[in-house]
Amino acid sequence: MNQLSDRRVALLDANVLSPFRKRDILLRFHHAGMFRARWTERILDEWTASLLEQKPDLEPSVRSQRHAMREHFPEALVTGYEPLIETLELPDAETAMSWQRRSAAARSISSPTTWSTFRARSSRGSKSR
Repeated sequence: MNQLSDRRVALLDANVLSPFRKRDILLRFHHAGMFRARWTERILDEWTASLLEQKPDLEPSVRSQRHAMREHFPEALVTGYEPLIETLELPDAETAMSWQRRSAAARSISSPTTWSTFRARSSRGSKSR
């Protein structure tokens, strides 16, 4: 196997693309060949929308960063997973949320060895941490 085929593949979810320092480190590691990053257009949409909701004044910068990610890392974009979304059977109704279906479908196409996400857990009446 050559060096490129040996690298681990990681599907980066929208919530690990923020804040800037975390995204910068992950993209630098990808660029250095430490792993192969993957994301979907939908993941980029979620990341962009979330960041713009928090910091609308940074819209030109956020749009520029998204464009740069697509331009410099075209191999990271996962496509063709959409038809699988509705066909996936997830373990229980609670995990059948749409973002989980999309992520599972994208993972099945991109064959990642890992999936990088951060979802705060909460129970009724308590705040997410």
